[in-house]
Amino acid sequence: MVVPITNGTAGAPQVVAGTSDLGDVSCISVTTCVAVGQDPSGVKGVVVPIINGTAGTPQVVAGTHGLGGVACGSATTCEAVGQNITAQGDGVGVVVPITNGIPGTAQTAFGTVTLNDVSCPSSATCVALGGNITAQPGSGGVVVPITDGAPGAAQAVAGIYELNGVACTTTSMCEAVGSDGFNNGRAVPIVNGVPGDPQTFPGPASLADVSCPATTTCQAVGQYIPASGIGVGVVMTFDPGAIPPVKPTPVVTLSSTPNAGVGVPGVLLTATVAPGDAAGTITFSDGSAPIPGCSAVPVTAGTAHCVTIFTIAGTHHLVATYSGDIHYAPASASAPLGVTADPTLFQVALGYLIAFAHYFHLFGL
Repeated sequence: MVVPITNGTAGAPQVVAGTSDLGDVSCISVTTCVAVGQDPSGVKGVVVPIINGTAGTPQVVAGTHGLGGVACGSATTCEAVGQNITAQGDGVGVVVPITNGIPGTAQTAFGTVTLNDVSCPSSATCVALGGNITAQPGSGGVVVPITDGAPGAAQAVAGIYELNGVACTTTSMCEAVGSDGFNNGRAVPIVNGVPGDPQTFPGPASLADVSCPATTTCQAVGQYIPASGIGVGVVMTFDPGAIPPVKPTPVVTLSSTPNAGVGVPGVLLTATVAPGDAAGTITFSDGSAPIPGCSAVPVTAGTAHCVTIFTIAGTHHLVATYSGDIHYAPASASAPLGVTADPTLFQVALGYLIAFAHYFHLFGL
């Protein structure tokens, strides 16, 4: 249904035949708005023009399963976003240009499963967001820049489960909100279509939408879950620049080749950092002492290696310390390693092979 609002007072609701749900609205002027949602079958997106508070005839948009967000960048151009379901049953985000209230052809936003909201600071520039194909708690939020009606490459946002709302104050500055999937509300600054590090809010379990009347003032709405476990609505006013960024903590693992023995010329230690796009360095330590030649080893494709020699038998407590980077927080992993006093022929032979590969930089060593 459509509800006109004048000076903060809601008017009489109007049922819109030909729709099952309307999820978002954008107003071009005081007399003209555009709403989006689903048709009665629940399997097609619809666009509904609204003139002087009265809903017009819904227009079904082929190639969409539903539309959940719309924004108008000028008096004649809008962008709607939502989801389509492929023949294989997979969800994919879609972008639909709207000109003079008439929807155009739906365009697929590859690398997404759905697009939830969009903001258009100009007729040529929009930013959409939603979830991507790897949506799990702590990952899955995605930002899609839209230029002249065409969706660009989807950009994943680490530390976000899904992004729900976005507002742009200028053609280069936007703010998105959502959740990390662990009952923490998150905000993400977006500069020139590129998402920055997530920022955290104390209290909200998730944030559903945001509006920013100025570059230093935004208002977000969402849900707060108190100790009782019963969720309540929450409204927050914030300055995007005043919220400290929260970097997600990656998972670090540490392993060794099975040839650790006293005097073996090459024992390979490997540290992996997930997600695999993490940069930064790894420092390998034996207890609290850095292993010679194994400090600040660059992480490449999520992996760092150290080749070393042990001179003391017994259990060594190895540690791999990740430095962190612009997107991920520091982290570490530890593992015990037993070093034999009398290495076998296999251990020694493997050690020489590893040392040879390391010396000549073979196999990424």
